[in-house]
Amino acid sequence: MLSPNQSHLSEPISTTHGVKQGDALACLLFNIALEKVIQDSGIQTRGTIFFKSVQILAHADDIDLMARTISGLNETVLKLEKSARNMGLVINQEETVYMHSGKDITLHQHLEIGNYVFKRVDNFKYLGTMVNKMNNRRAEVNT
Repeated sequence: MLSPNQSHLSEPISTTHGVKQGDALACLLFNIALEKVIQDSGIQTRGTIFFKSVQILAHADDIDLMARTISGLNETVLKLEKSARNMGLVINQEETVYMHSGKDITLHQHLEIGNYVFKRVDNFKYLGTMVNKMNNRRAEVNT
């Protein structure tokens, strides 16, 4: 932390208690940490999926990766995992799923990336909205 005159670092501040789960500050702090993870991963974040091969949507602990190819998804997950590990964060394999949308029906029920195995689903909830492979979505009232 910089001192008021901005010329040198102040003494470190020690904390003895964390932020309570569900506290608005917890979400803000996690978003800041997640932003650092994404920046450090080296993944291109500018533009949309129309102009690049991978798109990242992230808020708090919900991250949605969209990729045009399995290899693009594989590379992105591994980059994010490495960067997250450097911050002390891990991917929760049990809470992580993948959904395929497209013509290729030969994909398996599970997707293996690095040491992870992700279950295939036909729909999932993202930020309170159910998303399905037909690109129909239904907003949830109670999340």
